[in-house]
Amino acid sequence: MGTWYEDWFGSEEYLTVYAHRNDAEADALIAFLTKTLPIKAGESVLDMCCGAGRHSIAFGNNGCNVTGVDLSENLIRIAKNRAAGNPRVKFSRSNITEFQTAEPFDVVVNLFTSFGYACDDEQNFSFFDVAFKSVNKNGFFVFDYLNKNQLIESLVPFSSEHRDNVFIEQFRWIENNAALSRNMLSSTRKLKLKLH
Repeated sequence: MGTWYEDWFGSEEYLTVYAHRNDAEADALIAFLTKTLPIKAGESVLDMCCGAGRHSIAFGNNGCNVTGVDLSENLIRIAKNRAAGNPRVKFSRSNITEFQTAEPFDVVVNLFTSFGYACDDEQNFSFFDVAFKSVNKNGFFVFDYLNKNQLIESLVPFSSEHRDNVFIEQFRWIENNAALSRNMLSSTRKLKLKLH
């Protein structure tokens, strides 16, 4: 058994709760980034904490050569299956704070708030050391993170939805300067019991 984030981000529950974070959303974000920076076809991209690979694959579909790195064995397996046949995209399982590369990348990204889960600041900020060492001198580092004030003002304390025979309840709150959430999933499939 690993840390809570190792267990959570590789779980089926995580994939169910965030199923709405789909390829269309990833494609739109990567299209925005490739126009804004700009990022050219053929450039190398490191996707830090890539999850199931949707952003990595979107970069690859835009002609970039992508390395996606994630701690979750399950998410890396899913990412490899989803990217099968795309030679521009490869995935590696590693704790991102221990990741090393011989050749720096043109672009390093960390998307979908996958930072800040470690218990101490030293471990959290070693993440930025890896980003700095991994990006070319004239490259880009894109860091997607929460806006604290906006989060506090717009926090939805409770939401629920029914999706694919699963009822999902999410509770959210701020405690000790940290955003916390609890997710509860239950099946809504009807069971037919034969009584004798």
